[in-house]
Amino acid sequence: MICFSIIPGAPVATISVVAGICFGKGLGAVLNIIGITLGNLIAQRFFGRVAARRDQQPSKLVTAIGKMRHPLLGIVIGYTIPFIPTSLVSLAAIETAVTPRQLAAATLLGSMPTAIIYAWGGDELIKVHFKNALMLVGLLVLLLGLLWLIHHDRQRAVDLDH
Repeated sequence: MICFSIIPGAPVATISVVAGICFGKGLGAVLNIIGITLGNLIAQRFFGRVAARRDQQPSKLVTAIGKMRHPLLGIVIGYTIPFIPTSLVSLAAIETAVTPRQLAAATLLGSMPTAIIYAWGGDELIKVHFKNALMLVGLLVLLLGLLWLIHHDRQRAVDLDH
């Protein structure tokens, strides 16, 4: 799980769902939380070393999180929403002016919801509890609402700058 979290584009969700299928909701969630969080923390350190050497412009997401009034909230939301590439969130995380302890806490907090959703989803699918699986899909829709929050917070920051 750690390795899949470090590699951009690797199928973390698939492996996380398999963890839920193999180990059940509880243990699968714990393994996912530990693996995804440690992988994201390692990716941050790696990208921190590489970012100093790159000459390209940062992506819009990296810039958006960096310009948020509350960048830790952006990091939490970025890691929480499965549709946002974690490698971009890791890049944004290293460019914020927060302490390593705050960054680790935000990374853990942001990694927990998706890790739990994946494990519970895998367990519910194997037990053929489609009602519960649909509730998890509803949670994913709520996470999409968090994307709106990022956009809204970014717009507010831009409006304050002008």
